[in-house]
Amino acid sequence: RFLPGKFKKKLLWMPFGIGLFLGPGLALPIALGAALGVGINTKHPKHYHTGILIAAGIMGAEGIAGFSAGALTIFGINLTTSTLILCSLFMLVFFAGIWMYHRSNLHSS
Repeated sequence: RFLPGKFKKKLLWMPFGIGLFLGPGLALPIALGAALGVGINTKHPKHYHTGILIAAGIMGAEGIAGFSAGALTIFGINLTTSTLILCSLFMLVFFAGIWMYHRSNLHSS
């Protein structure tokens, strides 16, 4: 039921490659996220694009945070201070986004 008929008796190379290349430390969260996505898409298919948008935002934010932490470390700021700076910026952007979302919903009503 989960896989289309043409894949029933074949080895799926993408999950095999992810498990082999990344190891269980990253393959397990990927598999859990995929299972969660399948469950949500089955029960609430209208939220598919919202889930993709959230996942893309998390992945992009992780890349930006990693690059920023590396840049701050290169400039001589220790890891504790750079983490505090990045967390503060994240919270500022997060709450600004919530404020803008609620503000747009109030004006559209």
